[in-house]
Amino acid sequence: AAPTQPVPTVQGKPATVHTPSGEQAATYGLVEAESLQTSHNPFTFGKSSKYPEGVQERQYHTNKNAQIEVERMAENLKPEMLVNTDPTAVNGPPQVTPSGIVLGGNARSMALRRAYRQGGAEGYRQYLKEHAQEFGLDPAQLDALNNPVLVRQLTKPPVAPEAMRQLGRDLNRNFTKALSEVEAAVSAGKSISLESAQRISAELAKGTETATLREAMGANPTVFRD
Repeated sequence: AAPTQPVPTVQGKPATVHTPSGEQAATYGLVEAESLQTSHNPFTFGKSSKYPEGVQERQYHTNKNAQIEVERMAENLKPEMLVNTDPTAVNGPPQVTPSGIVLGGNARSMALRRAYRQGGAEGYRQYLKEHAQEFGLDPAQLDALNNPVLVRQLTKPPVAPEAMRQLGRDLNRNFTKALSEVEAAVSAGKSISLESAQRISAELAKGTETATLREAMGANPTVFRD
């Protein structure tokens, strides 16, 4: 079962997290790395039984590329990417519920836990101490924590799993992603020559009015290969 009790937190100043769908009120805070409840185990990448089922859409337990991304991040932590006041959700401190459930920044949270375990987080800790006051925190407060992590604790996170899943998806959406996809499609379209477009159209014309591109490719694959 997912944890419901608040985790010990050193509270900082208020923050606002901006997502493509709106804003989320939060508070900067310091928590122990071990209190972060990620969707998957940072070391084995097995699914966590304490994480709400269905909330995390990225399948770290089967996605090798996602696992490598976490491992590389842990081995080469860049404190300035994790300790900053970037108002977007996809950068800066992870977004968590008061009970420590990570809704935004699972990869960042797993990487930090791995780095602390492997002894590679000293630079992060020092950077965090040097910039603590920017988040309404006293640098001396870090000394009371074993493995401090800066988070943005969501003020009113949803409780229902479906609502949590939707918020988690929103917190991991990039503001420029949709535009980038359109730009990539336009760029790809421009690379098709007029001759190629005419040959493709001719193949489609051989089918019925409802013929699909997939059916045309299956009927004459060499044309599309060429």
